[in-house]
Amino acid sequence: MTSIAQSARRLALVTGAALLAAACAKKSAEITASIPADYRDRHPIIVAPAEESLDIFMRGSASAIDLRQRLELKAAADDFRANGQGRMAMLVPKGAYGEPHRGAAAVRAALASGGVSGVSQSFYRVEGPAREQPIRVVYTKLKARVATKCGQWPADIVGLQGTKSWNNEQYYNFGCAYQNALATQVADPLDLVRGRPEGRIDTERRVKVIEAQRNGEDASTQYRTTGTTINQAVGTK
Repeated sequence: MTSIAQSARRLALVTGAALLAAACAKKSAEITASIPADYRDRHPIIVAPAEESLDIFMRGSASAIDLRQRLELKAAADDFRANGQGRMAMLVPKGAYGEPHRGAAAVRAALASGGVSGVSQSFYRVEGPAREQPIRVVYTKLKARVATKCGQWPADIVGLQGTKSWNNEQYYNFGCAYQNALATQVADPLDLVRGRPEGRIDTERRVKVIEAQRNGEDASTQYRTTGTTINQAVGTK
C-alpha cells in the first residue's frame, strides 16, 4: 500500500508540473477582428516613393526621336526636376550580337535640353535587333497608390452562401476603384496628407475692400454683363 501511495503522489507531482508548464507556454494570438466597414480603411491610399518610367520608341531613323517623344522627354525632365528623387537612369537595349541602341545619344540630348544632366546608363539584353526595342527612362518620385488590390471578392455579395449580406454592410471591393482614381488624379500626393500653406494675399483687393467699408459702401464683387444676349445672337424674337 505504501508503494501505491508513493506512486500516486509521484504521479500527482508530475501531472502538476506538466500543467504549470502548459500554463506558461506561449499561445498564438487569434485574430477575430472583422473587415473594416469604411472603404477608406479597407482600401487605404498610401504615399511613398515609387518608380516612374517612360518608353521611347524610335520611328523612322534608328537614331532620332520625333517631336512627340521629344516633348514627352521634356515633360519627364520637368517632372524629375520638380518631384524626382535620386538620379534619373536610362536603360538601353542591347541586341543579340552586342550592338547597343543608337538612339541613346538623342534621348540624352533631349533630357539635357530639359535641364537634366548626369543621367546614368545601363543596358538590357534583347533577342532581336536593338533598334526595335524601346529606350526606357526611369526615375523615382513620390506617388500615391492604393495599398490593396481591386477585384477581390472574398464573399458572395448575393448572400446565397451565408448570411453576411443580410447585415447591410458594404461588400469588400466597394470603393476600391474610387480610391484608385483619386490616387491617380491628385496633382500632388502630399495633398492627401495635409493641406497646402496659405498663399500670398491680394494686397490691392484687400485695400479696396477696407476702403469701401470705411466709406460705408458695398465691398462685395459685382459682375455686370453688357454683351449680346442669347436671343439676339440666334435671331429669335
